[in-house]
Amino acid sequence: MDTPNRCVPDGMTVGPAGDYPADPTEFRWPNRQPACGCTKLVCLLCKADVKARLGFFLPLEFGNRPLVPDLATKLHNLDDWTQVPGVEVSTHHRLYACRCFYYSESSASFTFNPDDVDEMGRGRRNLPWTCQGHPPADLPIMVDGRILRDVAEVSALVKEALTDSTRIEWLRGLFHRTHHGALESVVPDVVARAAEGPAPLDPSLKSLCASETALAPLSAFVEEVLRYQRGLSKPDAKRREDLVDVLSAAVWQRPSGVVEAGTITVLQDEALQGAITISQLKMFETHDREWLIAHVEDLVARRPDQAGGILALAGRAMVWLNADPAPAVQRLAVIARASGVAADALLTQARASMGDMFRFDNGRGPILEIIERMKSL
Repeated sequence: MDTPNRCVPDGMTVGPAGDYPADPTEFRWPNRQPACGCTKLVCLLCKADVKARLGFFLPLEFGNRPLVPDLATKLHNLDDWTQVPGVEVSTHHRLYACRCFYYSESSASFTFNPDDVDEMGRGRRNLPWTCQGHPPADLPIMVDGRILRDVAEVSALVKEALTDSTRIEWLRGLFHRTHHGALESVVPDVVARAAEGPAPLDPSLKSLCASETALAPLSAFVEEVLRYQRGLSKPDAKRREDLVDVLSAAVWQRPSGVVEAGTITVLQDEALQGAITISQLKMFETHDREWLIAHVEDLVARRPDQAGGILALAGRAMVWLNADPAPAVQRLAVIARASGVAADALLTQARASMGDMFRFDNGRGPILEIIERMKSL
């Protein structure tokens, strides 16, 4: 499986009320409702596939940490989980286990949350597991309760669904499930032919194109959506920034920062064109500090409304690279001065961009030095 479909922003664990599909091609695509549990979780530590069973509960032994790997290994090895010490039958939980950790889920939880960062700006993992990828759906394929055995049948069903507003979510699911597979062009091609019309767009199709960022431009995935937005005479700035955040989250969620080819390059191109977000800047600070430092002047010129955050994170990046602080601060102070943004406004922008990181000395220190130096220029 060269390019599997991965849950966004990463796999979820779900309790009894969550969707835990039997079909391995099902995964959490963007904005999927209700919550969908990942059936292809793998542990980043012990490398074992994560097993999950509904109806069991085992409290975490935080007071006796050595018990956790032992109990997890027993869960992973045994077919009968009632034989594991401490396991309770519970209609309110789904129990997950790799070989070194276990977790009882009653609601729904992300294994990774890109909005939760530590004092270094790195995303925190709630659980040591990640989505290892789901295979794309291929023929024969179960769709809408029917088994389809050729492309013509799939195309006909997609065309039929385009005029039915109650099946839009199903159509979105088919698009995402077939991504990266032999059927990945079917949904975009049928939607494209319907949209080319001479007739006005059917209300259901119009609603689909307005709400689904992956299908709206009839493109393969988020990177193509961004390229589409660039080509518009009046691109939707908010949608473009939302897509930048999705891609930035995709960078964070990969083990050891491994990303699909071209993702960071696409985000760099977006930043240089003014599509700049806080999540994206934090990602650059961690995964491509040299690029952030080299282009800080261009970024500030593009988005003076975010100058404080850009300068603060670039200043931190220079610290992490062990750069000589004096010339670095001087250069950033000159850029800050040229931006025309007042010192108080820069500080407010930096505080808003850095959030909790601003509470730490290594978070607010660089921007405070830059502003002091700027005042003396």
